[in-house]
Amino acid sequence: MKKFLLSCIVALGIGTKAQINYTADFEDPNYNTTRYVMFTGSTRTAAAACNGAYGGQILPTTTVASSGGGINLNQIGQTSLGQKLSVTANYKKAATVTGTLSLAFFENIPGTTSWNIYTFGTPVALDATAITTCTSLTGEIPSGFIEAGKTYGVGVWFMRSGTANG
Repeated sequence: MKKFLLSCIVALGIGTKAQINYTADFEDPNYNTTRYVMFTGSTRTAAAACNGAYGGQILPTTTVASSGGGINLNQIGQTSLGQKLSVTANYKKAATVTGTLSLAFFENIPGTTSWNIYTFGTPVALDATAITTCTSLTGEIPSGFIEAGKTYGVGVWFMRSGTANG
């Protein structure tokens, strides 16, 4: 298995009337999966840290072609009030992992543990070269996309290319 490491430092800039910044690096002393949206093939590990002791890690394999992770906005008490969200996520990756990395927001399907995944911003094409220092990916979710009363997560989504990265 090859590793794609995600610090998932998400900074949210909400609207012109308020600025809310939230930095997440998987450092919660009582880490739990309700605060973080982690999909199949995602874990947290020290190797993925850009800040602090832990970061998110995506492990693409022949059976996990895409995965991601981020922060559950409802669990941190943040909403956009319909305003745009400016998002930054830091990442690094192991050699040979190839694919596309995008910022994403995840919308929970009510009554389930499933999520709709929407990518935004400019995706980054990743070749087989290792990225060993944290690199930023930034973008905006336009106003009106995040609706009141729904559960959302914000983070990154990775889609591997080729037949295997693991």
